Amino acid sequence: MSNKHIKQAQDAAWTEYERFKKDYELSLKNNKAFPDIVKDIMRRENLSIDKLVNKSLLDKQTVNRFRTGKIKTKTRVMDYVPSMKSIVAFCIACNMDMLNTVTLLESLGLTFRRTSKVDYAYSYLIVNYRGKSIPECNEVLKKLEIDNEDLLRDPDNLVQTEQK
Repeated sequence: MSNKHIKQAQDAAWTEYERFKKDYELSLKNNKAFPDIVKDIMRRENLSIDKLVNKSLLDKQTVNRFRTGKIKTKTRVMDYVPSMKSIVAFCIACNMDMLNTVTLLESLGLTFRRTSKVDYAYSYLIVNYRGKSIPECNEVLKKLEIDNEDLLRDPDNLVQTEQK
């Protein structure tokens, strides 16, 4: 093995170790409420609300609800529980691993259902497509024969769904 290949292997191992360390440190901090975990993850990934909106394709109102855990109407304030596909879009956009994704879900009393093809597909994305874009993940979901209504938020996909 040449020095160049050895250096590349060492760099790759170091990068993997740094990712592991970040993930582990995050998992230690995640015994919190959903909005607090969301804010910690956004800080860790250096994501402003606008950056998260661009990466996750969630709308700004949804991201704000993630951060507060509340829905505010003219007459009252209610607890907010996001949809599974919104949570998965957030996790993909934030480059989260499976353990931290499960911790985030558990903070809401949610889990991936083992008997659900959609949940299995979402967990497949978290494990195998970490760091990819939402449109790339939607292409994978389509190949897995997941229905359009279960695709992650994608403006192009929303237009197609509305026309049907």
